[in-house]
Amino acid sequence: MLDHDKGIETNGKTAENLVKFSVWMQQQIENYKQGTNKFVDKNKRLEEKSAEQRLERIKEIMAILSSSPYAILAKAVDKLFSVAPAIFSGETHPLHILMEDNVLAEFYDAISMDSADLLKLCANTNPHMRILEVGAGTGGTTARVLRALTSSYGECLYRVYTYIDVSAGFIPAAKQRFASHEKIEYAVLDVAADPAQQGFQPGSYDLIIAANVIHATTYLNETLENMHVMVFNYVMVSILHIRLLHLQNMNGNLNLVQGFLHGWWLGAQDNRVDQPYVSPERWTKELLHAGFSKPEVIVLDDSAPYHVNTGILVSRESRHASLLAVSVLCYSPNSLYVSEMHQCLESLDVAVNICHFRQELPAHNDIISLLDLEVPVLHEMTEETFDTIKEYLSSHKAKILGVTPASQVGDVKDPRAAMWTRQRHRAVAAASAVGRILQHAGSEQLNNRESIDPDYEYAIIKGEAHHHEDAGPATYDDLEQRWKQPFPAEGDIVVETRAVGLNFRDFLIALGIIGNSPSEMGFEGSGVVRAVGPGVFRFSVGGDVMYLGSGCFKTIHTVNAALCVKMDDSMSFEQGAALPCVYTTALMALVDKADLKCGQSVLIHAACGGVGLAAIQIAKMLGAQIYCTVGSDVKRNHLAANYGIPPSHIFNSRDSSFLPNVLRATDGRGVDVVLNSLSGDLLQASWQCVAEFGIMVEIGKRDFQRRAMLAMAPFEANRTFTGLELRLVLQARPHKAAALLERCVGWIREGRIRGPTVSNTFEAVQVQDALRMMQTARHIGKMVVRMPRDARELDRPTMPTPSFQFRSDRTYLLVGGLGGLGRALATWMVEKGARSLVFLSRSCQKGPQTDGFVKELHSQGCQVLLVKGSVSNKADVQRAVDNEVTASRALAGVINLAMVLRDVAFADMSFADWNTAVEPRVRGTWHLHEAISDINELEFFVLLSSCSGIVGQWGQANYAAANTFLDAFVHFRHGQGLVASVIDLGVMGDVGFASQNHDLLENLGRMGMRILREQNLLDALVLALRASQPTQVATGQLGSQPGDACMTYRSPGQVLLGLNTTVPISSPLSRVPWRRDARMSIYHNLEVLSNTGGKQTCPLRDSLRATLAPLTNNADRTATIACALTAALANFLIKDENDIPLDRPLENLGIDSLVAMEVRNWIRQQIGVELSTISIVQSPLLFHLAEDIRLRMGKTS
Repeated sequence: MLDHDKGIETNGKTAENLVKFSVWMQQQIENYKQGTNKFVDKNKRLEEKSAEQRLERIKEIMAILSSSPYAILAKAVDKLFSVAPAIFSGETHPLHILMEDNVLAEFYDAISMDSADLLKLCANTNPHMRILEVGAGTGGTTARVLRALTSSYGECLYRVYTYIDVSAGFIPAAKQRFASHEKIEYAVLDVAADPAQQGFQPGSYDLIIAANVIHATTYLNETLENMHVMVFNYVMVSILHIRLLHLQNMNGNLNLVQGFLHGWWLGAQDNRVDQPYVSPERWTKELLHAGFSKPEVIVLDDSAPYHVNTGILVSRESRHASLLAVSVLCYSPNSLYVSEMHQCLESLDVAVNICHFRQELPAHNDIISLLDLEVPVLHEMTEETFDTIKEYLSSHKAKILGVTPASQVGDVKDPRAAMWTRQRHRAVAAASAVGRILQHAGSEQLNNRESIDPDYEYAIIKGEAHHHEDAGPATYDDLEQRWKQPFPAEGDIVVETRAVGLNFRDFLIALGIIGNSPSEMGFEGSGVVRAVGPGVFRFSVGGDVMYLGSGCFKTIHTVNAALCVKMDDSMSFEQGAALPCVYTTALMALVDKADLKCGQSVLIHAACGGVGLAAIQIAKMLGAQIYCTVGSDVKRNHLAANYGIPPSHIFNSRDSSFLPNVLRATDGRGVDVVLNSLSGDLLQASWQCVAEFGIMVEIGKRDFQRRAMLAMAPFEANRTFTGLELRLVLQARPHKAAALLERCVGWIREGRIRGPTVSNTFEAVQVQDALRMMQTARHIGKMVVRMPRDARELDRPTMPTPSFQFRSDRTYLLVGGLGGLGRALATWMVEKGARSLVFLSRSCQKGPQTDGFVKELHSQGCQVLLVKGSVSNKADVQRAVDNEVTASRALAGVINLAMVLRDVAFADMSFADWNTAVEPRVRGTWHLHEAISDINELEFFVLLSSCSGIVGQWGQANYAAANTFLDAFVHFRHGQGLVASVIDLGVMGDVGFASQNHDLLENLGRMGMRILREQNLLDALVLALRASQPTQVATGQLGSQPGDACMTYRSPGQVLLGLNTTVPISSPLSRVPWRRDARMSIYHNLEVLSNTGGKQTCPLRDSLRATLAPLTNNADRTATIACALTAALANFLIKDENDIPLDRPLENLGIDSLVAMEVRNWIRQQIGVELSTISIVQSPLLFHLAEDIRLRMGKTS
């Protein structure tokens, strides 16, 4: 500033914002001279140095910053101040300068605060959010947000994302940048003005993101009030609720860039004269005044005053009535649980009424039930208990919150408390967490706009609330892959692969020349981080990475984090995948192994390959003299034209003629370094090219594999021969390889070397074509394979039908196995090797159907024993387990199919109805558990349950309670180290109970339910059989940092089948019971079509010059240009063409400098005429601008 201030002159024509910026710079200079500037050391005495010395010091600082995270800030400052006089004189516009080379977009990308974890929590609570990003601008924050709000399976975790800015000039680039994302709307909005007057509906958004934008308005309070109007006004019903997220710069260093811009100085009338940003204390005051709550979180990204961003999290102030009184229902009023709950609620100013079970409850109090913490109340209850509970649930109109021991996650000690469904919240006893749930879930008012219920179920783990979440739809293949996918181990990350670099080693593996298996193919790739293992801190979920490894041809790949490097935002996935192997190899060979120095000579074989081109870049940067070999004239010309290699230094790699040519070019001396990939006689010729004290680095593989011989004589002149096998480096010294890769990325970022040349990109289904092209050796640079985001896009061979082989020397017990489902399973089991079956059934009496079925099994060599009895009777179960058949062939597996339905509304349900449906599945399962507890070699214990335990079913409270118990029972047995698995089954259409009721199936089909077939059940059974072992239950951290309280629990032993629907779940035609379930929110997103298609524009745009060419009348030419301009402006401004009259002043159309730049670029591309942005803005009418273009066309032609 000391030097630039002297070259800057302000006068009456200087823009007001630039005058203010000039005053600010003068103030900074004065602060420096007085020693009050916190960021500049006065002892440096910069003012006493010459301008040349200061310039040299600036260059040194810029060089240091160029390899730091603040490189783009340094670049932006340099670009602006290099033309500062022209900016202040009005000759050029600062935005024009910043938008060159994408500097502005990269600048905002760099200073954007990472809010990914917070946004994921918001989306996890409500994946149906309507999100508004205010002042989206270049899209730096947008990119981070969309990355965070995309699930690991590619679903968008929001209903709609509205991208707005005060200028339409940013929108064309944004549409292009985010074209791959769904459900994005683009609009123009001045947030400082009334949104309703600009066509925005009040209360339309659940989440507002304002990143570095609110300060750029005249009055903070007015802007915040306008944003407050936009937030949806409903009672907060979830743990995380409506948010407004603001990310605000507090570091004055950014003034050096943003101070040039008009919006930076708008707050002068709002007591923000010297800078637009304010303290967190003022933000709190302004937010409260605008109607928001007090900020819940204020986070700095560094210690003051060196922080760049401040994150502020607030919500719309709650409007719902506070919780006034609660009845705590218990058995023992003096228990510790009751005492803790009482104290917690009173601290929340809630009146507490302690009520003993069976006591009449106050009519209007909400209820917290602690009954199950003392006794599992629903398990084997008496008729009196049943009637009391039914009375509470049926006649009491207030809300009920139930607290139970752990029954679905973690260490399940007793599954009997799991029988509450839908009306109850499952939770570990944690009174303070229950209190927080009451604070956030205290009202039953729902978000009716989306017709989705709030979460009904929570688990309290280490004092934190967790909720259930559906893992997503799956075919058998999907389930198989998800089941096998491990949680990343310590030091690993899981990457969703987007691209894989193809190397010659892959070709050799494909031919079987090297390697053990084709699964080893793929040694470099790029993608998106989807999970992070313990001990990994450099990467976060959603980040883009490139990596080295093996077996990279997978859509989901687990990688050692030490071999991963973050990708620059400017780098595509294809470039990221093309870089790691070749640049790391070239750097290790030339610098680490050969120690190549400036002035030395190097011979690079196969120089148009990936490694060759990377080696040329590094050798040129080091100042070495380069000699190359290539295999064709095309490649020779490429090196000469694109890399400046003299033709006299380029030789033939197809034969040994390069040897005499190299010696001739070096006066017989040879070269200091040979980077060799040739084999056989050509390797020997390369060895003879090495000068005395020189080195040859061998990166080829064939001669290593063949154990080829090497001439010894050259070693006498202190020559060195060394091999480089990158694969072994990755295994033994991964940190070294990653450090080399980081160095290459830094050099590319600094512009010292170029990035990789990607010659051909293939889709994953075209891998064979890629390998054939590699075999021809005609490509230049790298070949990359693009991986699909959805693995189902791959043209995979048909997967074999899932199977399971039963032992012929063991017995298997089927309980309730003589019904339709049981017969189907038994027949299948015999087909798969079972030769001894025991059936426990109440319908074992002989008859034509049973006799025929048994005879069929006998004919297949299967021994059959029918045991008549009920699973609810312990003695009957013992007879089925201990008998002459199991004595000769030990019992190895049990499948419980027992089921009895008594469908009736709960209010009308009798105690007998309850027990009839519950006993076979609850008491019967306990009896089986006890009877088989001493069998050490049991292979599986499969329970057939129903989806009603997961999502409920009208008229089936008894059946649903029994099924919920079965789900919990699997967790319980796994905790005991015992085998168990459960299938939660939907509606079967061809076997079983429903198949015999045609009217029922028709009704269920009309509701939108998917009707399952026998093969669906068999596929699910295979999964359940394989997942029965307790070692396969996965419990892990949802984050990845040690000590995270946020945990995720996954049970492969629970297989859910039948929740997919025949009509979109969001359709009015869908009447399935789970359509309002909060866990199904994401499916509403998947099935809502986006209406964000772009507006149609004038068809003349693509062929405007061709349209104008035959027109000879000037008036017609002007009118045609005006029509095309109108269409272009309508697109830029997101308006209808009818709203852009030819006779209206341009300044009234909202054309700012950004839009003017878009118009200028459009005119240049479509018509070939150069116009300045100033002349566009100053055109009085659109018609006059069209006339000006026509006149300039004449001069151009």
